[in-house]
Formats: sequence, C-alpha cells, structure tokens
Amino acid sequence: MTAPARDDGLLLHRLFDQQVARNPDRIAVRDPRGELTYARLAQRAGQLAALLHDRSPQPGARIGLHLERGAEVIVAMLAVLGSGHTYVPLDPAYPAERLRFTAQDAGLHLVLSDQPVPAELAALPVLRLDTLPEPGRQLPLPEPVVDPDTPAYVIHLRFDRSPQGRSDSAPQCGRPDPGLRGPLRTAPGRRVDALPLLLVRLLGMGDLGRPAQRGDAGGGAAGGGGLAPGDPGPAGTRGVTVFSVVPSVFRYLARVARTRRTAVPPALRCVVFGGESIDVRDVRAWRAAFGRTTRFVNTYGITEATVFVTSRPLTDEELDRDPDAPGGSDFAAELGEPLDGWQLRVVDQEGADIRPGGTGEILVSGAGIAPDTWAGRS
Repeated sequence: MTAPARDDGLLLHRLFDQQVARNPDRIAVRDPRGELTYARLAQRAGQLAALLHDRSPQPGARIGLHLERGAEVIVAMLAVLGSGHTYVPLDPAYPAERLRFTAQDAGLHLVLSDQPVPAELAALPVLRLDTLPEPGRQLPLPEPVVDPDTPAYVIHLRFDRSPQGRSDSAPQCGRPDPGLRGPLRTAPGRRVDALPLLLVRLLGMGDLGRPAQRGDAGGGAAGGGGLAPGDPGPAGTRGVTVFSVVPSVFRYLARVARTRRTAVPPALRCVVFGGESIDVRDVRAWRAAFGRTTRFVNTYGITEATVFVTSRPLTDEELDRDPDAPGGSDFAAELGEPLDGWQLRVVDQEGADIRPGGTGEILVSGAGIAPDTWAGRS
C-alpha cells in the first residue's frame, strides 16, 4: 500500500507560525499553572530561541529538555526547532544513570531545565527556564539555515533480551542496553508534521479545539488547536475535544465514565488510538454512556518512524455490531491506509510480498523513518 508523497518542505515550527498569524489570541497551551495564547507562546519561544542561537550559533546542536510535562516543554521544543537545533527529551522521572547515558550518547551541547539537575547532568551547560525574566523586547534572531533533513529530535529506546527483540521507551526501563548503544532514533524535521496533518486533513478538523495527548507533543498547537499536555485522567481531559491516547489509558477513562459521568469531558469529539491493540468493549462502553458523537480512529506507527504511519477510522456500523458475533471485533485490529508519503508492504523472510491473507512482516518506508535507527546495534 502506498499513499501519495507529500513533500512541501514545511517544517513543524513553520506550521506553528502560520497558526500564530491566523489565531494570535486563541489558547495554544494549557497546563495546571495556566494557559498561553498563540501570540504569547510565540513570544516565549522566540525569546528562548534567541538565547539558544546566542549560545549555539551553529545549527544542529543537540539540546536536552529536562522539563516536567507542561507548557514549558512546548515552549522549549518550538525554541529549539526555531533556532535550527535538535531537542533530546530527558524526563526528570528517569533514573539518573539513564539521563547520564543519554546525555553522553547524544552529545548534548546544552540542557534546558525547570529544576535543579542531577549530578549526572551538572557538568553540562544548563539554562534554567524557571529563572528567565519575563519576555520584554525580543532579542533579534537571525533566520537560521535549517536543512529539512536536520533531526527535529533524538530519543533513546530500551531493548530487552527477549527473542523478539522488543523495544520501547518506557520511563521505567532504566539505562539502555550498553551492547546496543541506545540506539539513537532521530526524526527528520520535515516529517514531524504527521500529527497535525492527521488531525486537520484526515479527520477534517480545521478548528481542533483543545487536544490532549501523550507522547510526541506539539502537534495540536501546530494544527490550530490548544494543547493540554500532562495528566491523561478525567481531570486532565476536562474540556478536551481531541484525545491521542494508548488504549490501556482509555480503558481507565471508560471505566470512570461508567460511574462518574461528570468527571469525563462531554466535549470530546475524537479519540485517536495508537501503540496498543484496541479493546472494542471500552469504546462501546463509552458510547453506551455518552452516545455516538465521539469519533474513534486507530493508528499504526512504529517508534522508529515519526509517530503515525496509517490510520483506520472505526465506523458506527462496526461499533454497533454484536460483539459476540463472529468477527464482531476483528475490525479494531485493522491498520488502515497509509498516510501521505508512507509505503507499507507485508513480506516473507526473503523479502518477497505475500498474498492477501498470508502471514508476514510489515515493512514500512517513507520520509519519516529515523535515518540512523539501529545504528550501533551489534
């Protein structure tokens, strides 16, 4: 399966700039500490971008983000991209040894933090966002020369020693396997727009309202909505219209919905699933409690790609089927069609395409594959 290639050269922070021009007074980011309009977010990110450019004028530096989930993460991401650099997440909840390894392996130039950093990061230059003065007159920022193939971000994966060689990036994983050196995943800047394009183009949502999401942040703001990063529970999703979530977290929300309806946002227009298999019983429970107004979409994407590769909307007809009937829930496992610029094949051990109905391995290709994924694997 192949979707038409789309290569307009528009970078993620430029998508955000378009939204600033269109909707300067719309809420872009909201967290427990407050909210920022698009204009205010752009001002904050512009000030920080100028400081980063002053500290590291050569583009392509890797900047660590040692930040709690919230508005400051979005400010920092936009600032790093706008200054022509690459950001590297350093979750404060990670073990200190993992932070040290990540900083060393990624070759960080600088760390942005909103709290004291552990000793394992103290040798690096640190810029504390919680001590920066309020933006006044914005520092002049020369237009950086940004190669569209410059990585937008770098993350490290965990590898276990199971026969399947499964990988993920869970915070409890500790230090990456030293024999595999991480490995690094780098996302090309051009393809990080997968989330806003999915929401705006595929779902037909020109006015997204307020998305909440887990994982890669920034897509909602770039797509014209407001982003609510952080708590995925009922309190954190109140007022949310688009929710990008793994099914196991949605299961918790659906259970709460059955007992405390006021704790769940009636404004929710769309749930975008990814990362795990969908349990259709949770979706049906939601619909039984709140009706049929919320849309549900299954997505497929691998960690080594820029988040979303395929999309599969779940239809009313499918969700209304008898769950105990043959095939009553099989549709939820379908991966759907490739998004723009992606290609999928199902191949055998020799790399040859298999016939429909056969068993094989999914082979993904496209502009959003991390260029040095698996680099250093022994």
